[in-house]
Amino acid sequence: MIRIRKSIAWRGILVLIFCIVIGPVLFAEHGDENESLKDITLDYLYKKNELGIKPVDPDLPRSLQWSEEGHILAYLVSFATEAPHLVLYNPAKDATAFLVTPFALHDALIELASQPQGVAIAPSSQPRRIPEDATTWKKIDGYDWTKKENRIRLHVEGKKYLWQPEENVLQEETRPQLPGGEKNDVEFSPNERYAAYTRANDIYVYDLQQKKEFRVTFDGGDAVLNGRMTWVYWEELHYRRSWRAFYWSPNSDALAYLQFNETGVSVYPVTDFSSPVPTTRNMYYPKAGTKNPDVRLGVVSLSTRDTRWIDLGEPYEYINDVSWRPDGKTLAVQVLNRAQTQLRVLFANPIDGSSRIVLEENDAVWINVMGGPFFLERQDDFLWLSERDGYRHLYRYSGDGKKVKQLTNGEWEVNPSLWRIAVDLDENHHRVYFNATEKSPLETHVYSVSLNGGKLQRLTQEEGSHNIDLSADRKFALDSLTSLTVPRKIQVLDHRGRVIRILGETTIDEYAPYRIKSAELLELQGPNHLTFYARMLKPFNFNPNQTYPVILHVYGGPAGQVAEHTFTSEQDMAFVNRGFILFSFDTRGTPGRGKKWLNAIHRNTCDKPLEDLHFAVDYLKSLPYVDGDRIGVWGWSNGGYMTCAAMLKAAGLFRAGAAVAPVTDWRLYDTVYTERYMGDPDENQEGYKESAPIHYAEKLQGKLLIAHGVSDDNVHIQNVYSLVDKLLEAEKPYELYVYPQRDHGIGGDKRRYHLFDRILDFFERELAAK
Repeated sequence: MIRIRKSIAWRGILVLIFCIVIGPVLFAEHGDENESLKDITLDYLYKKNELGIKPVDPDLPRSLQWSEEGHILAYLVSFATEAPHLVLYNPAKDATAFLVTPFALHDALIELASQPQGVAIAPSSQPRRIPEDATTWKKIDGYDWTKKENRIRLHVEGKKYLWQPEENVLQEETRPQLPGGEKNDVEFSPNERYAAYTRANDIYVYDLQQKKEFRVTFDGGDAVLNGRMTWVYWEELHYRRSWRAFYWSPNSDALAYLQFNETGVSVYPVTDFSSPVPTTRNMYYPKAGTKNPDVRLGVVSLSTRDTRWIDLGEPYEYINDVSWRPDGKTLAVQVLNRAQTQLRVLFANPIDGSSRIVLEENDAVWINVMGGPFFLERQDDFLWLSERDGYRHLYRYSGDGKKVKQLTNGEWEVNPSLWRIAVDLDENHHRVYFNATEKSPLETHVYSVSLNGGKLQRLTQEEGSHNIDLSADRKFALDSLTSLTVPRKIQVLDHRGRVIRILGETTIDEYAPYRIKSAELLELQGPNHLTFYARMLKPFNFNPNQTYPVILHVYGGPAGQVAEHTFTSEQDMAFVNRGFILFSFDTRGTPGRGKKWLNAIHRNTCDKPLEDLHFAVDYLKSLPYVDGDRIGVWGWSNGGYMTCAAMLKAAGLFRAGAAVAPVTDWRLYDTVYTERYMGDPDENQEGYKESAPIHYAEKLQGKLLIAHGVSDDNVHIQNVYSLVDKLLEAEKPYELYVYPQRDHGIGGDKRRYHLFDRILDFFERELAAK
């Protein structure tokens, strides 16, 4: 999956301006109403520590977690000190239930050394700061709620302590430590007696009562993975959520797991050049049109330690999801064909290995994987997400796979993001909660609807993008909000959406002595009755009587939008503070707008988005304050791909383009993602050629900058090497920056500083007035 950083926008202004451009300038002056404030630059982004720049929101709550029962919210807050306070908040009383200061915890731990049966933590009414010269205070490194008894496990300098807040008893945790050595994807059983994990691609279980480890699979190796995702599954079907491919039964007596066999899968070398003798990691990476890993589903009983393989009736290319029914008697299995045009849900018997088909989805274009089924605990029914009517909506099904009712409908999407696939059930009140774009495709709000269908209720009211976490009893919600005008707000809502308390908020003023501003969102009417959304961020002291160069930011793929109702990123400010207008534009093929909007990239991922970029440039040229001869484009990942396509296939559209980590030929990308949108390479040879920028290198007219991480295991640097080879053959100039030992995100402050310094210098040079 090719990914992107989130960007900002606000809803609903129709803009059609056609005027005469007045007087060009080289680069606009960028002052401000308050000249004492400083501009956000790359130094601000990547040299904060060495320049002594303080974080904008050091006192915001962090590590917020609801109790496993009821509605007690725990969080850490530092109050401008390094030692965090632990706060327990009860929204029913709108009161702090307990405040654990570093002082109180320190004293309690000293006392506990002589009273191992347990001690109380002195309650505090106000936070207290630790003296700067204090070096011996014990500090909370982290915490988590236990699954039972609403106890908190405190992590303090390598040790773990259990604290019962209601009785106020602190004890050293007596649960045995897991054995040393390799342990990947540790997952405790529902009853917390066992811990399962993988080692060398086999599954091990540790019995915490018996203090004994035992192995439950025995054939793992280089090509065979038991209980651990292969790369292409982790990236494209599970969207990087977890490498874990084993699943505890609700009764804690068995593990379901996927076994992958990568024999025959193509191998890609990832080389580390940091030592005199380079080292190479060969990763299994199925390129488009080549063999996928074989996969099968097994269930291993802890009592017998024998695996029962599930008979799915026929071989399927992908087993993309596995879950248990709440009673532990049935496994739900999602399977896909190679073309990803047919999805089936099977119910499997974990005892005898039999299975039956209960639901089937078909789409002539492709089917998006959306998680589920979501089981009700008190009834036999389940909920299901489907795009069968053109938009992603919720449906209710009976236990035997018959549709009961469509719960939501309309020209909007439930759970539009790949990152959130779950829904929250409240069976006590017979409702289901979910994210949706009902208000706007640029905003994310939280709604609920009855399990019998009916009128929607919107929980979140403020404009912007909301991400909520419901309490265990579903009576309250933790809401994290960002919008055009709100950098971040953390608040607690009741079940009707009423704000109980704002726990923390970042405002624009808190950036001082630096300045930051909001962008504006544009709704543009394009050809063929198409509506496009864009975000425009202008320099400070913008003068409509001057003309400015523009950098168009594009992503143009199914994994992300660049025009959203969120706050301005500091990186975007670094662009406009060089005197550019930054224009972020979403083409067809981006999420949140329904299946027809996505389907525009089927079998050709660039031609329709390029048509949309032509419209965007024409719009920009119509603005009196835009210098139409000085428009550039940039993007990362799929945005890098679109930048290359625009510079080569739509030559002359942009004066300069900066492409970071681009795909340049879809034959070089993985099977699952590429074939979902492009089909099989042998069956769509023309589409693959038309969508590959490498075939248009000779058409390059403007200036092109390319950057890539040498160790990128997602979009391989092979893409750049292939493009460079074509550019050399065509005798076309280019700028290339490579980052050794860096992956798809080109991480590290020094590397990021260099990357964006080169990009901004490139645009200042190439978009300068002639």
